[in-house]
Amino acid sequence: MFWRSLKKSLMKPVMWMQIMDICVAISSIISFWHAAFPGVENPAQGCSVTRHVTEDTCVFLGMLSQFARSASSSWYFVITLQTFAILRGVKRPRLVSRTTTILQHAYVWGLASIATIVPLIDKAYGPTDGGLSCYIHSRPLF
Repeated sequence: MFWRSLKKSLMKPVMWMQIMDICVAISSIISFWHAAFPGVENPAQGCSVTRHVTEDTCVFLGMLSQFARSASSSWYFVITLQTFAILRGVKRPRLVSRTTTILQHAYVWGLASIATIVPLIDKAYGPTDGGLSCYIHSRPLF
């Protein structure tokens, strides 16, 4: 009974967490792919090497990665809370009620949105690691 209750109440959060993990992987693959294989700009005039990723694309990839990482971590937290509630004896219908589900989604997507927008306002997205990836670049705070 315990394992069945645990399995049924955690399936949807685990699914959402996996979707966000896939988004993290996709954004990382795209970012590293473009950094590892530079393009050739104007081959008739000396073959100057440039990157495929423009500044706007790099900002988008950084935002996608930040959003997906924050959402994935938040889903881990929701799963942990649900597991703890089941271990404490909370009944399954209460864990999967419409109100609980709405609160979980509001928490995850709200926190992920805030964690993505704040660096955007601060113009902190861009190339990192010498241009090898696109994320929140490090710079001195003061």
